[in-house]
Amino acid sequence: MEKFYTCSCYFTDNIFLEEYKLHVRFVSERQFRTDYQNILRSLGCVSESQFRDVLGKILLDELGFDESFITPLREVYLRPLTALLYSDCGGNCLDSHKAFVVKYAMREDLDLSYHYDNAEVTLNVSLGKDFMEGNLFFGDMRQVPLSETECVEVEHHVTEGLLHRGQHMHGALPISSGTRWNLIIWMRASRERNKLCPMCGKRPTLVESDGFSDGFTMDPDDTSSTWSCSLT
Repeated sequence: MEKFYTCSCYFTDNIFLEEYKLHVRFVSERQFRTDYQNILRSLGCVSESQFRDVLGKILLDELGFDESFITPLREVYLRPLTALLYSDCGGNCLDSHKAFVVKYAMREDLDLSYHYDNAEVTLNVSLGKDFMEGNLFFGDMRQVPLSETECVEVEHHVTEGLLHRGQHMHGALPISSGTRWNLIIWMRASRERNKLCPMCGKRPTLVESDGFSDGFTMDPDDTSSTWSCSLT
């Protein structure tokens, strides 16, 4: 089984949502749902996962958390570690990321099914709050059939970060009480994914996108513009 690692970590107006061309005000999730969920739905944000993605961007990117914290965290602190631990999959050349928060709560999402990430390396930080159960579990790499995989359960304590390869299959067991928040950072290496898309398993067909997008670059020496794979 591939290795993974744990370590100890740890009212805005006029936010512009670029994807939906909408200016919003954020006080709380309840307020935001009441004020904007119907508007966002009319603009194409129709699923709960899309809405959660919007919330994640508000909390991490639009409030300045990305530029002031996540980018330096990746460049200064995490990349030296990933260069040592995951050099075989791009850990030494991570040049972009996607960061978002995930919430688990009673009467909402309790767990997360077996999956792999759109990342070369992932950092998963348990932020809290108080909750019971909900351990993570890990199998093998995505290429190994589930029938040939023996999964291992991992406790994920609040304030701890868990570092693993993006293609390492994993999931989250249901919480039995409380509320749990996790910060997820998908770190990408354009040098690796320009050769093979980690999601479709093919040489990527690129379309230009905003921000870090999915971490592809048209020119390996130019990371100023970013691209997505149209096959995924």
